[in-house]
Amino acid sequence: MKKLCLICGLTCAYLFAFSQAKDIEALKKITQAWINAYPKKDTAALRKVFADDLLLVNSSGVTLKKKEIFSRIMEPNRQYISAKSDSITSVRIFGNMGVVMGKNTFVRSLSGVQSVIHNSYMVVCEKRKNNWVMVALHVTVLNPNPSDPR
Repeated sequence: MKKLCLICGLTCAYLFAFSQAKDIEALKKITQAWINAYPKKDTAALRKVFADDLLLVNSSGVTLKKKEIFSRIMEPNRQYISAKSDSITSVRIFGNMGVVMGKNTFVRSLSGVQSVIHNSYMVVCEKRKNNWVMVALHVTVLNPNPSDPR
């Protein structure tokens, strides 16, 4: 009986660890998809990773809903020349919730003014219908420039 309990316990621990590793990779993947979508203005990719009820607090402290994020991305005077993930510093899972923290760099042109923007971010994801989606996102600019309008 003790051996059976031990085998069941080890099997459960293995399955939990394997499942969590898969979820961690999925969270990293959607975080990268979010960053990669900006230069292409790829709102179709963002629709897949953003929940409909997503809230974003941008680097200026403004809270935006999904539709408002898309409107800003598509502004003709706003272009993201490049975007890259500098690092993912933490990925944690709490049941059906996940938190990803990292840093990224955007090169953006806004009204003809080009800026290199280094950000720190925290993404909160929820597993819905067996898929991870972003439900909250907070971005902090690491190199504030007072003359750089957001």
